[in-house]
Amino acid sequence: YNSSDTVVCAVSDPTQVDCPLVFVSKAFEEMTGYASDFCLGRNCRFLQPNHKKFNELINGEECKRMREFCCKPRIDESIVCLLLNEQKCGTRFWNLLFMTHVEVEGHPYILGVQSILGLPMPTKIATHDATMA
Repeated sequence: YNSSDTVVCAVSDPTQVDCPLVFVSKAFEEMTGYASDFCLGRNCRFLQPNHKKFNELINGEECKRMREFCCKPRIDESIVCLLLNEQKCGTRFWNLLFMTHVEVEGHPYILGVQSILGLPMPTKIATHDATMA
């Protein structure tokens, strides 16, 4: 997805309840189909599949790692995750997500930079309809 002149990124605030997004780049909006007005103030889990058991099966371990990372801010610490995410239109994609703790004017934030990873998508998880079958 990413062209050489775009950066898909988001910033969240780990000091607020549920670590809400406080910034998303234009490229984030384009990649996900969600406008910043929808994203800001929400945790980014809205990108994960809504079917709870399916999401736990596919993303469970990565979600656990991300929760631990967000709850224990350590400046300059980073992680990389691979998540199954969904665009607003329902199209699923593999999201390669790099997250790092940063500090701006004494306030901690989490910077996330992501990219669609062009891996084959097994038919069983490619669509919402397939998940429900």
